Amino acid sequence: MSTKFQYLHVNYSMRSKAGTTGDDAKLEINMSGHEIKDIKNVAVKQFTINNSSFNITSHKDTLKFAIVRRKTDGTVDYKRFIIRIPNGYYQSVDLIGTSKEGTTSVINALILAIEDKKVMSETSAFSLVLTQDPNTFRVSVKATVGSNNGGDWWFVPLRRTNDTNDGLWLDLGFDASHLTDESTLSASSLEPNLTFEGTPGFYKMSTSYPDGATTYVAPNPTTIENIQGLYLTSDALSSGSTYQTNDNNRHLQAKPGNILEFVQFDKEHYSTISYKPEHLHYHSLNGKPLNQIDIGITNHDGKLYKFNEIGRFHLVLVFEVELTDEISKEFIKLCNEEGYEKAHTADKLILRKR
Repeated sequence: MSTKFQYLHVNYSMRSKAGTTGDDAKLEINMSGHEIKDIKNVAVKQFTINNSSFNITSHKDTLKFAIVRRKTDGTVDYKRFIIRIPNGYYQSVDLIGTSKEGTTSVINALILAIEDKKVMSETSAFSLVLTQDPNTFRVSVKATVGSNNGGDWWFVPLRRTNDTNDGLWLDLGFDASHLTDESTLSASSLEPNLTFEGTPGFYKMSTSYPDGATTYVAPNPTTIENIQGLYLTSDALSSGSTYQTNDNNRHLQAKPGNILEFVQFDKEHYSTISYKPEHLHYHSLNGKPLNQIDIGITNHDGKLYKFNEIGRFHLVLVFEVELTDEISKEFIKLCNEEGYEKAHTADKLILRKR
């Protein structure tokens, strides 16, 4: 059976005007009566976007941590803290800072602005400063016990498994095994485990540090500036032939997803990404007709961007459509009439005597 190709151009500026730029980056496209029928395959032909995507987004803009104190009588107190960073694109030196920037970096300024940096009613507040080594790009944490505060103290970076907001510790070079699951942090869980020395996720604080010493140094360089790319997704256009891995209770599983294409960002930030695959990634729709199409833009973690978190884009979809013979009632009537006339000519009539 022969086929033909039809194309659909999707422009960022043509998104629904009913919402705001803070809406999820998902387009609902109505074909307005121009239904595409008998679709055999669909693929992304071309995708162009201004690479101005945020690296601090609504799904990744928090740092959570706790300060744990064991008092001299052996009882344990703790307090959770959270800082939320304004969404935007940041270079790591501005976000984290080096020893020269001190508290002028975005994160350190937000930590400094926390009003009550105490666990309970101790004498003085703790201090917390993050810095980045300009050569290795590894982040150091210096958590200092307030003066005249007795007992033992620990800095505890937190991350909640399956949280809708991933947090930023992993992007700052922390290893997941060196973070503490927020849901496991409670007084009942801490009381029986008073020896935290050497426990991953608990880092001993001091009242002062020798030159160059810190509470903790991340094992990996920060990747906060590195936006790997984005996913184009669609429930209507995907056929379950593309699989995506996910962490299900620490078991890596692959399941069918709604991914149309992964677009790699292979140029500097604020440049134009022009993606035109040499070999099209076809999704089989098995003759399905379409009058409604959805297109989503997600980050490389599979979570929808907001429209104001990404640059303007232009998408070209190609549909391979099967050509079928359409036979109307009028055509059938004409065929029947022609057949009748041909079969009832004088030379074909047989007269029978009774």
